[in-house]
Amino acid sequence: MDIGEVVGALGVKLSTALAGLAGGVARVVFMSQANAMSWKRGMSLIALGAISASYLTPLVGLVITVAPDGALDRALAFVIGLLSMTLIELVLRLADWFREDPRRVLDFLRPGSTRPPTGGQS
Repeated sequence: MDIGEVVGALGVKLSTALAGLAGGVARVVFMSQANAMSWKRGMSLIALGAISASYLTPLVGLVITVAPDGALDRALAFVIGLLSMTLIELVLRLADWFREDPRRVLDFLRPGSTRPPTGGQS
């Protein structure tokens, strides 16, 4: 069994996973220039980039209508890999806010809302 078959068995396209991995590497390179980072954190960010891109790219591609087998799909995977830690932090913050006051979060998500909910993680 080769790596393509292993990745495919996980329900992931190899090109998407590699593009997300590259995004994670880019994130680590640029973050480590700004401040010191442990190798464990760096490897975690790279892995999160690949995993996030692998599973989120098809979903985001459907929402913004990106062809699943084109160059734009791989570019989207790279961007998701690059932004994966920020996206994960955003989702966790929204979950905290939702736990505290679900209506406040739903009001924020309505079209035309400009103020984010307050509270949750700082």
